[in-house]
Amino acid sequence: MEPFVRTVQITNYKSISRCRVDLGPLTFLVGPNGSGKSNFLDALRFVADSLNTTLEQSLRDRGGIQSVRRRSRGHPTHFGICVDVNLPDGRGGAYSFKVGAERDGAFVVQREECRVSRADGFDDFFVVEEGKVQQASQSIPAALERDRLALVAISGLPEFRLVYESLRRMAFYNLNPERIRDLQEPDSGQMLARGGKNLAAVIRELGRFGGGHLARAFRGQLVPTEAELARRECRDYEPASVLVGRIQTERARTRDGGPVPRRRRRQERRADR
Repeated sequence: MEPFVRTVQITNYKSISRCRVDLGPLTFLVGPNGSGKSNFLDALRFVADSLNTTLEQSLRDRGGIQSVRRRSRGHPTHFGICVDVNLPDGRGGAYSFKVGAERDGAFVVQREECRVSRADGFDDFFVVEEGKVQQASQSIPAALERDRLALVAISGLPEFRLVYESLRRMAFYNLNPERIRDLQEPDSGQMLARGGKNLAAVIRELGRFGGGHLARAFRGQLVPTEAELARRECRDYEPASVLVGRIQTERARTRDGGPVPRRRRRQERRADR
């Protein structure tokens, strides 16, 4: 099975001067402390964060562009990230941008490029420099700004929508064994927390799906939700909110050492229905 991200190229991002990494279905980053492993992953997270919020917000969350761009001999004033991807529909794509620092903490997207392969052998593409379209395979009707990523605005075009959706949905985890070993609070298990504190609940939920659903989800394809599966199989489905409320009631009953009040029992029966 091919990975979603095939190749990552990074220039002047934090401690990374320049690198190119080809990724497989399973890739291990190995190196001593301070060698850039975390910054490599953060560069990919930066792409997703910038598409989900704004480039300005992503930079602010990391201390501003002066903290993101690499500080070294020669004083580079820009950083760049490029990713080659395998899209869920079988097409190949590439997306890159270079951000330059300006005075007083300001910044500009110096160059941004997106390219998506087509079945006829041609590519859909655009090249934007400082908010102005330099080249494109078609007319770009969206208004662009020099300090924002153009892909966000151009994603309204169907040719580039899947690239945008796939990149912004990238998720990254820093699993903490200590948190995973702790007793876990009730959780729906629908989404893995970044530190892995709800891993047991997620594994429980995965066990309810067949291998075919898991394989489709891994490829980025849509799969039915637990609620939809329950309707198809004509079985009860307990939303996470009801589960949490029931557990809290049980804890209160154990703590108080007495029967559950009549009003609370009625609320439980109503929730079960």
